[in-house]
Amino acid sequence: QQSKELLLNTLPDINKTAQLVQEIAAASIEQNTGADQVNGAIQQLSQVTQGNASAAEEMSSNAEELSGQAEELKAAVNYFKLDNRAIARAKTAKASAGRKPAKASYKDVAVSSNGNGHGKGFDLKLDEGPADHDFTDF
Repeated sequence: QQSKELLLNTLPDINKTAQLVQEIAAASIEQNTGADQVNGAIQQLSQVTQGNASAAEEMSSNAEELSGQAEELKAAVNYFKLDNRAIARAKTAKASAGRKPAKASYKDVAVSSNGNGHGKGFDLKLDEGPADHDFTDF
């Protein structure tokens, strides 16, 4: 009889222990699931970090290339830079561009008789010069 009472008294404790074991198993499963999720997140973070490192390396390479091209462009632009005297001459030429051109005097042009009796005109020579050596008459 004592055994029966002891068994009846321990039965609720056994049930309670079984319930606790089930809760521990469920918590362990949840913890496993959480660990898997953390593992997946770490893998994604690793992939993103590798992608960022690759992009940073590519950007660094592009920046270096652009820097080289900028130096080449700077050198090309410096080729066309003028000193202050040349700029002053250009400004003077621009200012004088607004003036009326001077008229040519008649004494600057060689006047000759063209054989028609009028005595007016100029002497035009159509002989071949050095620039016309490859010209062909048709």
